[in-house]
Amino acid sequence: MHGVYHTYKEFETDKDQDYLQEGIDEFKTCFGYEPEIFKPPQLKISKANKKLIKENNMTLKTIPLQNI
Repeated sequence: MHGVYHTYKEFETDKDQDYLQEGIDEFKTCFGYEPEIFKPPQLKISKANKKLIKENNMTLKTIPLQNI
């Protein structure tokens, strides 16, 4: 998954579970399964959002080409 609305530095501002869930649900609708990897737009993400991503069982990728 690569953001919910893919706005510039979208996840640099803290988001809540409902916001992230919207993206997870849309991803699942499109692909038939929940995302396992999250790569934030512009590779920018707040500490709170890092925690939120991990709580949703996704691996966070913040280094270009890191295990992709």
